[in-house]
Formats: sequence, C-alpha cells, structure tokens
Amino acid sequence: MKTITLSILLLAAFSCVAQAKPDGTAHKPFAEGGQIRMELGVGDYDIVSGHSDRIQIEWITGTLSGGGGTPVEIEVNGSKAHITTTDTTSHFHATIKVPKSTDLEIHQNGGGLRIGAVKGNKDLESTTGHIVVQVMSADQYGDVDVAVGVGNLFATPFERVKKGVEKSVKWAGSGKYRLHVRLDEGDINLVPADAI
Repeated sequence: MKTITLSILLLAAFSCVAQAKPDGTAHKPFAEGGQIRMELGVGDYDIVSGHSDRIQIEWITGTLSGGGGTPVEIEVNGSKAHITTTDTTSHFHATIKVPKSTDLEIHQNGGGLRIGAVKGNKDLESTTGHIVVQVMSADQYGDVDVAVGVGNLFATPFERVKKGVEKSVKWAGSGKYRLHVRLDEGDINLVPADAI
C-alpha cells in the first residue's frame, strides 16, 4: 500500500509540472532497439515511452531567469545516443520521450527520476532523491541488482520491501533484460507498470 501511495504522489507531482508550458524542446531521430546514455544534472526527470523513431525532450527551468543557454543536448551516432543536461537546479524538470524498446544508462546528480514502461536493459545511478521504475513484468528480467545506501527500497514486482541503511535486492529470472539501480540516499520504488 505504501508503495502505491508513494507512486501516486510522485506521479501527481510530475503531472503538475508537465502541464506547465515548456521553456524549451529538443528532438532527434532515433530508432527502436538502440542504447541511450544520459548524464543528468540535478532536477526531476520523467523518462517515458514515446514515438518509435525519435527522442523528444521538453523542459521547464523552474526559475524566473535562466542561465542564457540551452541546458539540454542530444547527440546521436547510429544506434547510440547521448543526452546531457547542464547548469540545472532542483527546480528543473524534463520529460524525455524515447522509443518503447531502448536500453537506458542514466547517471544523475540528484533529484527525482521516474522511468516509465520502457523495454530494455536499465542501468540507473543517482546520488540523492528518489527513483521510480515501472516494471511491466518481472519475467522480462534475468538479472536484478538494486541497492540504496541510506533510505527505503520497495520492489513490489520482486516481492521485496526493505528500509533503513544499505538495503539491496538481488533477483535472478529467466528474462533477457538487466536492471541495475544504485542510489546513495533516498527512496527506490519498483512498481508494476499498471500501478501508476
């Protein structure tokens, strides 16, 4: 129950921000089945399934005056893409739409990170804040390795709830995807895709 309640609250927070007019947008062609590496500054990020042939990003700086430049950069080289955000604050929010079948490698400097129902390998790391990952089916994963240094870990699809210091979940299944999550301090919430 706590897992679902937390997910609903986080989704509501993201939705309120997403309804505001974006301060900027960016997009580039990118096909399904590729790999996207993201190096994200502090802020809130919503990574969701979008069009099958492109990466689309909308962002809100959350401040009255911006830094004067574009905080988002997308580089594409064949089946690999690199997304970076720089000079962001805790008020920054971005919605990043990727093809529904994409491997994700994300390194974040803190804040909120929500991963929607995107099929593929996931390698997620952040310093502080919260990470929410929608899991379409536990059967899709062969290797699950999730850990929080200080905080709470809710892994409903894998039937694990752990709280406190240095909590981790390791799970092996028959699927082909890998899920690796590391958070130094905060909450990790793995939820069924239909829970939020």
